[in-house]
Amino acid sequence: MARRSLRLVLARAVVLTTLACACGSSERRSLDRPKPTLVPMPESRALELIDGWLTESAWIGRPGWVVAISDRAHLEVDLRLGNSNFGIEWVSDEDRDRYGSALPPPAPEGQLRLFHSKDGAQVLILDQEVYRSPRERTLDRSMVLSDAEMRLRRDLMDFIAYVESQ
Repeated sequence: MARRSLRLVLARAVVLTTLACACGSSERRSLDRPKPTLVPMPESRALELIDGWLTESAWIGRPGWVVAISDRAHLEVDLRLGNSNFGIEWVSDEDRDRYGSALPPPAPEGQLRLFHSKDGAQVLILDQEVYRSPRERTLDRSMVLSDAEMRLRRDLMDFIAYVESQ
């Protein structure tokens, strides 16, 4: 009986020691490692993903749709959903410089932002600053989506659900 109790005590000690060592070393490693630099997703990558996901959802993304953002200014929307009055605009730094306050800023809590043009179009505004990923990608990006790409997919699917409910 004493032998069995001794084995049990030793087994518990080994398990607790192993857990303590494992916890301590990973904590130390995470503190030593610098945080990755987050960069905006390139517009070409975003539009490539969006176009593919639209196709999966039985929508055709048509480029080159021009809508009125004011009495004098027009916006060339990146993709129009079929022949509907709905579109998607990926807002880059260049777009922000060009259109200024005519395009709404990203929502503070990350909600989707719809822009209603002067001519009745509803355009989903996807700001590149919201979709940021680490600069280094260790896996082939065709196999694994980054957090930013997964968020973009979710936002696009929410927008498609909204469009289809109208």
